[in-house]
Formats: sequence, C-alpha cells, structure tokens
Amino acid sequence: MNEGGSGAAPLPVGIPGDYRLLFEESFATPGSLDKVLAGNPKDWSHSDEQGGFLQFGGVGYTPPNPPIPESFTSFALVSGIRFGSFVLEVELMQRNPDQGIPQRDLCIVFNIQSETEYYYAHIAQGHTDRWHNIHIIDNAPRRPITLTNNGGIDWGLDEWHKLRVVRDATSGVIAVYMDDDLTSPILTANDTTFQEGYVGFATHQDSGRIRNLKVWGSSAVEQPAPSNFFE
Repeated sequence: MNEGGSGAAPLPVGIPGDYRLLFEESFATPGSLDKVLAGNPKDWSHSDEQGGFLQFGGVGYTPPNPPIPESFTSFALVSGIRFGSFVLEVELMQRNPDQGIPQRDLCIVFNIQSETEYYYAHIAQGHTDRWHNIHIIDNAPRRPITLTNNGGIDWGLDEWHKLRVVRDATSGVIAVYMDDDLTSPILTANDTTFQEGYVGFATHQDSGRIRNLKVWGSSAVEQPAPSNFFE
C-alpha cells in the first residue's frame, strides 16, 4: 500500500481532499504480473513494449455456473488490498478489431467480495440492456444498475484511453469518466450492496492491455486474496 505524506504530490483534480494515493502500479516490469490473481492465469502476460503493460486475450475463464451462466471470459483482480470508497484511474487499450458491434468491451471490476459478488463497469462501444452498463453480480446473473449512460464509447484501434471510476460506498455513487473529461460521466449508478473489496479487470470475449493503475482513498485494508479465490 502506497500512502501519501507531507511530501506527497498534490492530488489530481476531482480527488477528495481527505484522500491519498493508496495504490500505484505501472505494470512496467515483468514482476508486476505477480500483483494480479487471475481466474485464467494462462491468458495473462506481461509485455515490455510501450514502457510495459499487462495483456490478456479474453479466453480461458470459466465462471461459476450456477449462479452465473454468462460472465467474463477473462478476469483478474489486484490482490493484496481491499478498498471501500475510492477513485481509480487506469489506462486501457482494446485490442479486438472494430467490426461496428456494440459489445466491443473492457471491464473494470470493483468492490469484489468473492467470485460471485461484485460490481463492474462494462465499457463498450454501444449501449444495450447488456452492454455499456454498470452491473451488479450478487450470487445471480448480472443485473444492470445503470442510471445514465452516454450511448457507448469509441475505443479506436490500438489506442490507450484513461478511465476513472469514482466509488462512494456510503452514498452508493458510482461514476465512470473517460479521457480526462471529468464533467460528463459515460456511466453512472447508485448502489450500496457491497461496501468494500478488491478491484480488477475483465472482458466478455475481447482482448486488452492495462497500465498505470492508481487508486486514491481515505483508507484501505491490506489483505491478500486467497490463492484459491477462483476455485
């Protein structure tokens, strides 16, 4: 856990004043792969290109069935630390060819309690009742809890995008922002079912890359996820 102190850098715009930087990982080195625990470890790898990143092909993860008949095909969490309220920033790259379909996606998962209890922001090219939503998995198939959406986003091809997830566990607020636009969220929701948990990344059948993860908050709990989390 990385905590700010008297010499810490000023907080970025939009970060609450009582927050500090709790976690930072660039994924620049091969050893950073050890920071994640994957349900499909053979699909996750590190690359030294472009300063270093983690990547996955979107295959190999089999969700519990029941209770989740349709879920991610790749899923990993950042092991070692659990967050309640937080602001998360990360750079993501979507790697699938752009075929004009709404489900071209990457997912940010948070407040992960277990393999069958969490929220996730499904960030996709187009919005339907299934795609480009904030979903809850609560020992049941995914359920959208989205309040507002922007209709979908343009991932482009081989382009890095900065995503920010704001989560206030007390009020229930969830908001997702993209590419430094902090005035117009691409997704919002409100729910208080899960108060804290791990953060992670996933996809429905697509491939992607991850780098430069930062999480700010007022407190967190250092608690490694058990090695059998996905068993």
